[in-house]
Amino acid sequence: MSEHSEHPAHHQADDDVTIDLTKEETSLGERAWPVYNMAKIAGFVGIIGGVLLGYFLDPGFRRFYFAYLVSFMFFLSIALGALIFVLLQHLTRAGWSVSVRRSAAAFSSIASPLSRATIAAISVMLW
Repeated sequence: MSEHSEHPAHHQADDDVTIDLTKEETSLGERAWPVYNMAKIAGFVGIIGGVLLGYFLDPGFRRFYFAYLVSFMFFLSIALGALIFVLLQHLTRAGWSVSVRRSAAAFSSIASPLSRATIAAISVMLW
């Protein structure tokens, strides 16, 4: 008997357990949904508040659109860069980058809300 195994039956059972690391399914559970919903509400209130403040405080409302354009391009470039990174990792079938790829996929998921915000800003501008 080796010096590290005091209980041979228990040690044998530990060797038979295999963990499949190829699955990329992660769930935060049910407790994350209230935080997610509150973040969406806070973001929506912040966007509406910013638009209303810009509309009532700046007579031309032009400065708001320049600031919005700069901010939009900044976040769009981050989202598209992360999307290209994820694409390259999938094309090369890189196994080392699972955790980094998940973060990049989360960053690239902001592209859809950015497009909705753009449509909203253009419709307000044309109105």
